[in-house]
Parts: sequence; C-alpha cells; structure tokens
Amino acid sequence: MWKRLPGFPAAKDLVATAFALPSLLVYLRYRQGGAMAKRWYVVSVLLFLLAVAGKLSVATFFVVFLAHDLFVEKRPLARALMDKVPFLLAAGLIALIVASAQPPTGRHSDAYAALCGACAKSLVTHRIRSYVIYRAAPGPAGMGLQLIAIASLLAVFRRAAAHSSTLAHGGSVGLLAPISP
Repeated sequence: MWKRLPGFPAAKDLVATAFALPSLLVYLRYRQGGAMAKRWYVVSVLLFLLAVAGKLSVATFFVVFLAHDLFVEKRPLARALMDKVPFLLAAGLIALIVASAQPPTGRHSDAYAALCGACAKSLVTHRIRSYVIYRAAPGPAGMGLQLIAIASLLAVFRRAAAHSSTLAHGGSVGLLAPISP
C-alpha cells in the first residue's frame, strides 16, 4: 500500500506537470516558426491532452498560451484564439470522458431547484458585500500609527530612489544591501 508523504505532491500532480510544462515549451517552439512548426504544434496539443488526462484542472492551462500570444507576441485575438481550439477540444474530450466515468448519484437535475439556488446565492453575495463584521472607530492613536507607517514607507522609497544608480548596476541585490546615510 502506497502512502503519500507530507510535503510530497500526489502522483496526478506530477503527471500533469510533467506533461503541461513541456506542452508550453513545445508550443513556444511552434510559435518560433520554421519547417517543423506544424509538428511542434501537434506535439504540444498531444502533451496537453496527456496533461489534462493526468489532472483535469490543467484544462485551463491553454489560457497561458493565449496570454503569451496576446501580451508577448501581440497577436490579434482572432488568430490567437484559432490556435487554441484544439487545446479546448482536448480539454472538453477529457472532461466528457471523466464525467461519463463517474458513478450515477441517483439525483436528477431540477430546473426549479437550480433557479432557487441561483437566486439565494445572488442574494447572499449581495448582502455579504455590504456586511461588515467589525469596524474600528477611527481614533487619534490609530491615525498616528498610520501616519508613522506612511512616513517610514516614504523614507524607504526616497532612499531607494536616491540610490537608483546602485539598483541599475547591482540589480535587485541593491535593495537588500544596507543603505548608508
């Protein structure tokens, strides 16, 4: 009998990651173009299919591909979405297989119950937005602490801005080094 160790991910997490990340890398290789671009695309879709088969939560991972196309490559939305249709179909196929493999619960969907649940949920979330559990009355002591915190943050940022040449040459390490007056 296998027992999962604390702090060690489950096998399905490892399987999903082992296929999802290479799928992303192969997709990026496809986006570089070249003679093998179509093959890279097919391999990317197949790796994505295996990742979704490992864990269904990976089904939304193709949004990362879409974000890369839109924000890094600045591709038009319509062309970027056309590339993602096979990924969406692969995720839908695995979702249907998983749904059909589930044992029947004996419950049937009821439109009236679904409508009542949706109405109740919208009323509850509407009331939660305006509901405050605890609100502290503003007082002079609280205001003083807020002013001290703001002043100390401004001082830190002012020093960082004064030493911006250190940051430009030293990278993020300059933020960690003590600043001499």
